[in-house]
Amino acid sequence: MKGLNGLCLNVPTRNHPRGLAVAAALQSLIRAPSLDERATRIGGALAMSPADDKQPAATAAPMSLARRLFVRIPYLIAGSLLLAAIAINMANVIGRYVFATPVFWAEEVLSFMIIWSVCIAAGAISYQGAHVTMDLLAAALGPGYRAFLGLLTVVLTVACSAFVVTQTVRILALYLRTGETSMAARFPLLYAHSAVLVGFALMGIVALIRARAHVRNTFD
Repeated sequence: MKGLNGLCLNVPTRNHPRGLAVAAALQSLIRAPSLDERATRIGGALAMSPADDKQPAATAAPMSLARRLFVRIPYLIAGSLLLAAIAINMANVIGRYVFATPVFWAEEVLSFMIIWSVCIAAGAISYQGAHVTMDLLAAALGPGYRAFLGLLTVVLTVACSAFVVTQTVRILALYLRTGETSMAARFPLLYAHSAVLVGFALMGIVALIRARAHVRNTFD
């Protein structure tokens, strides 16, 4: 930098416009901060900026008790059952094709586990309003008609769930008296068919809890 200053001072500027231009260019080069200096200044400005200190940290909204009971816990149970079913299926495949000794009860138990997973998750899906629906007609209607359809959905869901629950209770009572089991695994059918009772009971209860969401068509 000292060499540039000396060079700038030795450039003849009187009556030499070109020398004056060269001197001005050298002076601007000397005074311009280097890339390292610019980075240091920007870093210091960002470090001293109070914006980060004043802005509160974003926190997740706490999960409600109803959502924890009807969504989080059922999903955990259903996911655990599916993982266990995958493990049993893999063990059956390895036993059949590697050791020539298949797990004879695997298919029945897998069927029961999948049924339980679906029935438990049905309540969670109902809570979120995520069932498959045909809303082509509802989308073309006004808010009042959509609210009526939402209320009708709640009434029909509760009525159908109550009917299925009452019929399932009769079947379970029959299995309880006879003690009937499955053919291969000898698994009590009382526990297998209880999944239908649990699933429809959850859907009926959730429909009542989320009646306002059905009417307003606003699910969180």
